[in-house]
Formats: sequence, C-alpha cells, structure tokens
Amino acid sequence: MASKFKLRGSQRASDFNGLPPLPEDVDDNMYLAAAAHAAETDFKSGAYDEFLFSEHGMETMPFEQSVDNHLDLVSLRLKDRGRRELLVKHEALNTAKAKLAKLQASLDNLQTRAKSAKSKVAEQQAILDGKAPGKHGLMWPGSAPEITTVRDSKIRLSRSAAVFALVGLVDIYIIILSLQSLDGFDGWEPYVFALPAVGVQLVFPHFMGERIRLMLHGHPRKVVNALEACLLAVGWLGFVWAMTQIRMEYITKTVMEAGGTLSFTLKIALQAMIIVMLIALGTWLMLETSRSNPHEREMVRLQLAERTALENLQAATEQITGLQAQVPILELALKISEESYRDAVQAVGKTLAETAKSVYRRALVNQTGSVDFTTAYLGEPAPIQQDAASAETTQPSEEK
Repeated sequence: MASKFKLRGSQRASDFNGLPPLPEDVDDNMYLAAAAHAAETDFKSGAYDEFLFSEHGMETMPFEQSVDNHLDLVSLRLKDRGRRELLVKHEALNTAKAKLAKLQASLDNLQTRAKSAKSKVAEQQAILDGKAPGKHGLMWPGSAPEITTVRDSKIRLSRSAAVFALVGLVDIYIIILSLQSLDGFDGWEPYVFALPAVGVQLVFPHFMGERIRLMLHGHPRKVVNALEACLLAVGWLGFVWAMTQIRMEYITKTVMEAGGTLSFTLKIALQAMIIVMLIALGTWLMLETSRSNPHEREMVRLQLAERTALENLQAATEQITGLQAQVPILELALKISEESYRDAVQAVGKTLAETAKSVYRRALVNQTGSVDFTTAYLGEPAPIQQDAASAETTQPSEEK
C-alpha cells in the first residue's frame, strides 16, 4: 500500500530555480517493517537483557530515540516540501487574480468605447435623417447603410479607395507611355515625371467633385465653389490635351518610321479616343465624389467600430466570468493543501512515530518472550476499562 505521506506534487518544486532538491518521502509500510526488523536485530545482538527496565532504570530503547530524531527530520522536510508546493498554488492564484484585474480594466475601457461608438452612431443617424446639420454645417440627408457582415462593411469602406487606385493605375500607365515617346526621356525619368502628372489627373477631378457636392447641398459660397470648379476643370482639360498631343506625336512618328501615313480623319479619331479615355477616368472620380455622402461612409465606419467593440466586450465578459469562477477553486485548493500538509506533518511527527515504536515494542517483547521484561518494558495496564465497566453497572442500581 502506498504511503499517505507521499506527496504527488513534490516534483513541482523543481519549477523554481535555486531551491535544493529534497529526498524521497517516507514509506510508512517500509518504516514499520524496519521497526520490526530493528527489534529482531536488537534481540539477536545480546546487548539487552530482561533487567534493563527493572534494575538498570532504562526508560526507552535507543531505537525509540532514533525514531523521534529521524521523524523530526522528516517533519522538517515535509514542511519545506509543503512550502514549495504552496508556492506553486500561490503563484497560480496570484496569476489568475492579476489576469482578472487586467481584464476588468480592459472591460471598463471596452464599455466606454462601446458607449462612445453608440453615441456617435446616433449622431450620424440624426444627420442622415435630416434632423441635424453635418459637415460644413450643411444638411446631408441620406439612408443609413444596412450592415450584414464585417466583410460587407470593409468592402463599403474600401470602395472609394479602390476606385481611386484603379483610375490612378490606368492613368499612370497612359502617362508613362506618353512620356517614354519623347526624346530624352529614358530610364527612370518617365516614372519620376509621371507621379506628379497622375496627381493632376486624380486630384483635380476629385476636388471638382467636392465643389459640386457642396453646391448640391446648399453651401452658401456657391459662386466661389463654381469658380474653383471651373478653374480646376480648365487645368484638368489642359493637362488632358497635353497628354493627348504627346501621345499623338509618338503615334505619328512611329507610323512614319514604318513608311506609312496617317490621314487627317484618323488623327482626329485617335485624339478623340485618347481625350475621351482620360476624361472618362477623371469624370468617374468626379461623379463618385459629388454623389457620395460622407456621413453614410462615416456611419458604416462607426457601425463597424460599434460591432467590434461589442464583440470584444462580450469576449472579455466571458473571460472574466470564467476567471471569477476559477479564483474560488484556486483559493479552496490552496486552503486544502495547507490543511493537508499540516495534517501530514502532524501525522509523521506523532502518529507514525508512535506506530513505529509500538511495532518495535511488540516485536521486541515477542522476541524476548519474558513476562517480567514485558511488564517492565511496557508497564502495568491502566485499569481505565475496568473502572468504566464498574461505573456502568452501578449507575442503574443508584437510579433505582
């Protein structure tokens, strides 16, 4: 039978660096067997006779003294092992409490963010319903987009940027080809000049669309907005015309080097095609900007932020609930461990010692086989049971 004093968690003390290793635990069955064997060895040694306790005044055998000394040492080892094991449990409890406090602080922050996002969504909803002014102090009535999934929200938010990037890629390709057709533009020069050029092709239509959008929503500075839009349009159309002429020069030169010619009609058609292509790309950006409602886009962003905050809030609440249920379990485990080690130390220091001595005495008196030695060694039995029996028999007679 395995010893009840053996600690399964004792190996966990090695998790803490710097602590010396402890010896193995005491096996009580082996210890009691050793006590019986010690009695047999003491009898066979001939060093003790039956008059030790009657004439020589010996009170205890040397083995009994060694049992007390050894089990005192074992008790110290159990206390040390208990401290190490409780250190592990304290660490687990403190880690859970620290994580709980951290999650609680995070929960408060998430609650604040969720409330803020909800409040901003309500503000945007009032603007879209036409009940409150929005950007530039204007009215921006519209419909709040219906969000079904997070993916749908991200697609809606990235739509404008995707259109801007697509038009920019097409424009920069056309501009680079046009600049490469000029003499003296080799290597990286077309790419360097194409960057500011494509900025004109993208930014001017975008600004034109913003001015048109302000005028459509009743901005008080209508004349200024119209004038700015016209100036931007003139600059943008001039840029388109310049790019068209550069491209046509390259086409004409290439055809002539091949021994052919371009008719007047074909030249007009090619120029018109290039102009229409560049204007169409810019117009797409202008219409996309002029028809867009910035508050609808902001509404999508805030709805996504609110949904994310609520999901994080729910996840944090579930983690806190789990940790709150775990902390009492860890505290109970720590309390039981403390009581178990206290009982184990007490059992080793008292119960096992008395049991080992009792086994030794019984084996020694059996080996000696002398009534006088047994009486002197074990002493006269106390008449407690006889007194109790006589008390039980006399009590009914007194009652009568």
